[in-house]
Amino acid sequence: KRRKPRIPWSNEHIIVFLSHEKITTNDFSATAIALFTGMRIEDICQLKGKDIEEGCIKIEEGKTNASSRKIPIHSVILPIIEKLISRSGKDYLLTGLSPGGIDGKRSAYFSRRQSDLRRKVGLPEGVVFHSLRNTFATRMENAGVPKNHISQLMGYEDDNMTLDVYSGGVAIEPLRESINKLNYGSGMNLLIKNLFT
Repeated sequence: KRRKPRIPWSNEHIIVFLSHEKITTNDFSATAIALFTGMRIEDICQLKGKDIEEGCIKIEEGKTNASSRKIPIHSVILPIIEKLISRSGKDYLLTGLSPGGIDGKRSAYFSRRQSDLRRKVGLPEGVVFHSLRNTFATRMENAGVPKNHISQLMGYEDDNMTLDVYSGGVAIEPLRESINKLNYGSGMNLLIKNLFT
């Protein structure tokens, strides 16, 4: 069966989903973190308080060598990160998740829940959790962020062989400037302010 292509989330999709009565702190937090970091669902489910340092999210391993990286925390989601740390300490930021599937991923049942929620909310078929990565990349590109910054933030090797082989990567401050160019509108900012401050 052919799946519909993934569609980036619009501001309307984001607000409709995050405002739904069935959305929990975990659902809201994971979605917001994905929107402002481009992280995969399993990486978010594996995040612990100890992975937050110096205003960055530290990812030590992932699907590729480039997956190991630091992502500056956007100022808009800082209250979310702070609240998650206050309730979980150095442990998993998303609490109460049961591992599942053949490989025992923490995201297995949570991912299924996300799919059910999107259907209940009435989002289009191609608007899925993984397309939050598409959303992040598209918004960053449209904000004029250099492609090598986007690649590094998302954990991809750059298309430039010289940079891949010889560069140690972009420093944190230029990445922080790039990530702070992201904007999902005043509705998103207000939702976070009302729920997390």
